[in-house]
Amino acid sequence: MRRIHPKQKKQFIKELDASLNEKMRQEAYWAFLEELKRVYHRGCPSRTERNDLAHKITDIISAKEDPYVIECRVVARDQERMTLGTSLRVYADEENSQARDEATRYPVSAFRAMIGQDRAEIFNGYVPFRITPHALIRIIERSKVAYQLTSSGTFGMAAVTRSLGDIVQALPLQIIAALSTGQTHFGLRIADGILLCETFEETTYYEAGYVEVDCDGARPIDGQSIFGNPENGVSRVILAKIWIGPHEVRPEQERLISEIEAVLSKQPELSRRLMEADFFRIPNWIDRNRPKFEPLPSELLAEIIVPAAKIMMTPEYHAQFTPAEARRKV
Repeated sequence: MRRIHPKQKKQFIKELDASLNEKMRQEAYWAFLEELKRVYHRGCPSRTERNDLAHKITDIISAKEDPYVIECRVVARDQERMTLGTSLRVYADEENSQARDEATRYPVSAFRAMIGQDRAEIFNGYVPFRITPHALIRIIERSKVAYQLTSSGTFGMAAVTRSLGDIVQALPLQIIAALSTGQTHFGLRIADGILLCETFEETTYYEAGYVEVDCDGARPIDGQSIFGNPENGVSRVILAKIWIGPHEVRPEQERLISEIEAVLSKQPELSRRLMEADFFRIPNWIDRNRPKFEPLPSELLAEIIVPAAKIMMTPEYHAQFTPAEARRKV
C-alpha cells in the first residue's frame, strides 16, 4: 500500500475541490431559466424543442466530460408531453463542511428537469449520502484503480463515482433497513473494496425544492423527502467513513455484503421507483397535497426490508461492520 504524506493529502483535497467546483456552472443555469421563460412566452415547444432543452440543462448541470457524474439521462414521455432530464453527481460542500464538520465534505446532488408543453419543473437537492475525506484518502492509498491514474485526488473520487452508479439505486432501501433495525453501521461495496458507513440525522440536508418555470417566469416550490422530517428539518443520511481495501476485506464481510446485495436486488423496479421518489422528489409520490399521490408499496417493501433487516440484526453483521469504538459504547 502506498502511504500519502499529510502535506500531500491536503494538496489532493485542494486539487479535488478545485476540479469539482470548476464543473458547477451557476451562471449558465440561471441563463437557462431565462431562456425557458422566453420559450414558453412564444408558445408550446415542440417535442424536438423539449428534447433539446432537456439535453441542454442536463449538460449544464452534469457535463458529458464531468468525471463525477454518477447517473445522467434524458427520456421523452410522449403520452405526458414532456421530456425528463436527470442526473446525480458528487460535489464539494465547502460551506456546510466548514460550518459543522469536515467529515461531511463530499455529498451527492440530485437534479431533475421536467420540460413540458406549457411549463417546466426543475429540482435540485441532495442524495442522503456523504463521503469523508478520510475515506477518500484511503481509497487513493489502497485502491488498485486509483494507482493507475495520474491525478490521485481527482481520479480517486472518480473511482468512487463510477462505483456509486452500481449501488445508488439501493441506498433508499439500505437506509430503511438500517432504521428498522436500529443498526446504524453497515457496509457498502464500492471501488474495489468496502465502505464502512453510518446513518445519522443531519439538519442541513433538507435543503431541496423545485423551481417552476413558465411564460411568467420562475417560482420556487417546496419539496418533501421520504427520509426527512419536514417539521424539524432533519433527514437520515449515510456517511461513508472508512474504506477497507481489497486485500483487507474479510471472508465474513464479503459473505454478508453479498447476502444483503442479493436481497436488495430482488425488486429492481421498486429500487428504481424509491430512488426517483426521494432523490428526484417525484411530487405525486412524496407530497400528499399534490394530485395522484401514491403511498409507498408496503407489501413489496416488506419483502425486501424484512430479510435484509434480519441479516443486519445478527451479531455477525454487527461485529463485522461496526467500528471498535462504536462497539465499546454499546
